[in-house]
Amino acid sequence: MAVGEDEQAILLGECKWSPRPLGTNILKELQSKAGKLPAIDLNSRVPYALFSKSGFTPELRKLAKQQGVLLVTPADLTIKSPQLD
Repeated sequence: MAVGEDEQAILLGECKWSPRPLGTNILKELQSKAGKLPAIDLNSRVPYALFSKSGFTPELRKLAKQQGVLLVTPADLTIKSPQLD
């Protein structure tokens, strides 16, 4: 969970270091957990992010696109530096 400085912005995420791609069940579990947090108004839009070592199933990619969920792999976090000679 990340909360903005003014506490008006919130991001909920989950990170899995599994050898298999993540499926829709992980997103549904995260959304279920979010509903149990007292500080979250379920009528407001809560952005979600999933981080996965091994990527995501096609079903999760489709659902994430529909719901605006951020999907992140290690390759998305890698900073490529220019070659130094």
